[in-house]
Amino acid sequence: MPKRKLSRKQLIKKLDDTFSKVVRSIGECERCGKKTNLQCAHINSRRFYHTRWNQLNALCLCSGCHFWAHQHPRLFTKFVNDYYGEGTMDEIDRLSNSIEPISTEELEKTLESLTNQLKSYKE
Repeated sequence: MPKRKLSRKQLIKKLDDTFSKVVRSIGECERCGKKTNLQCAHINSRRFYHTRWNQLNALCLCSGCHFWAHQHPRLFTKFVNDYYGEGTMDEIDRLSNSIEPISTEELEKTLESLTNQLKSYKE
């Protein structure tokens, strides 16, 4: 029996779950090195679908560093530019502000890519 297609809402939920696992598979906080209470921290808001599942727009942070990032956005911006290199925030902003809609097919391809990436980590 063929697999039933996911609704767009189900697809987004599955993408969020899979993306979070991929980011957290780094295994330690990218700010302090802690290995527990890891979270997927988005640099630009998740509301921007063009970067919501882009690894340039996410860091693996412990819950404390994730909280710090939200409390100190300017320091977090400096941290991101120091970590990834100057201009990173500008590039994430540029990608985030795309006005092109994302098709269901693009979401499906992104999910397939993230699922394959996660499988390769487990091998």
